[in-house]
Amino acid sequence: MKNIAVIGGGIFGCSIAVELAKEGHKVTLFEKLPEILSGATTNSTNRLHLGLHYPRDLKTASQSKIGFADFEGRFPETVRRDFPNYYGIAKTNSKVSAEEFEWSALRSENSLFRVSLDEIADYGIATEEILRAWRCEEAVIDFPILQKILSRELQENDITLRVRCEILEVRHDNNGWTLVDGSEQSEAFEVVFRATYGSDRIGSTSAAVHRRHYEYHKTIVLEVESSTPTFGMTVVDGDFMTILPQGFSDRFLIYAPTKSVMAVATGNQYPNSWDIEGTFDERNAVEDLIQRTRQWAPGFDLRKVSAVLYAIRSIEANVKKTDRRVSSITELDHNFFDVLSGKIDHCVAIGHQAKVLSK
Repeated sequence: MKNIAVIGGGIFGCSIAVELAKEGHKVTLFEKLPEILSGATTNSTNRLHLGLHYPRDLKTASQSKIGFADFEGRFPETVRRDFPNYYGIAKTNSKVSAEEFEWSALRSENSLFRVSLDEIADYGIATEEILRAWRCEEAVIDFPILQKILSRELQENDITLRVRCEILEVRHDNNGWTLVDGSEQSEAFEVVFRATYGSDRIGSTSAAVHRRHYEYHKTIVLEVESSTPTFGMTVVDGDFMTILPQGFSDRFLIYAPTKSVMAVATGNQYPNSWDIEGTFDERNAVEDLIQRTRQWAPGFDLRKVSAVLYAIRSIEANVKKTDRRVSSITELDHNFFDVLSGKIDHCVAIGHQAKVLSK
């Protein structure tokens, strides 16, 4: 049995912590927010990816196809499939053609079912803007249910959860790794997994424990009320939009690349100002997203914006050409591992990989 620390209580951190505890390790999970799964994990479009969203990167598509099955097998209660879910290729400004999109689905062993434009018109989509459309088998995740499941599993596996605890420094000596949160330092851990995806301010006495060079996005997703029947629609590949049901609720989530991304920064940490309320013009950002929705889905009954979901998303730098979103674990120093988060459904495989690396 080893004494292991996991920094970051998102879906990857929680998955790693549970898998390690099941192996008999003593695990402490550190989360700077008041609750687990309350940051970038839940403030997303809650899509359970099959990889169709990544026609320009086969590695992301293939990892997501495997991750979909892993996630549904691990958390079946959280997965919603009972709605028609569509992808469409725009007539103009798409980064891939309809044929390239179909070929990418074939290469990643995904099923697509071509549908008439009249079918998506029933949900208010502007079919005059769409070249071709397909129904797919992707699903969405209900995050409140997932949060309850993981909270229960943390307790059942005797994982020590320390919330409102932001780790500011990690120190290494002959006793192992010590974590410092500004007010006190922890006991020594034999192994550390950092699953913060670049959103930490951790310094270290080890030169090898560096933060990755990320591209950071300050994003918003709209939670909206609508009388439109439950459906999903994503226009790819380019600056278009996504409408998806929010888990098992009767609400929808809306996202559009340039309209949802309020700011972009590249480096080993995002600007401190991003955490300050009032830094961004929320009113204009929300209105821009609403206008984008009316452009691509003029018949969608957007009755009310019920919430604005903020997140800081970290992706690999210099991946614009392929839009790559892979997940991995890298050992930066002896028994100090850094997690790269691509898509949510990769978390199960990453949890199993952490279990192997901790032996």
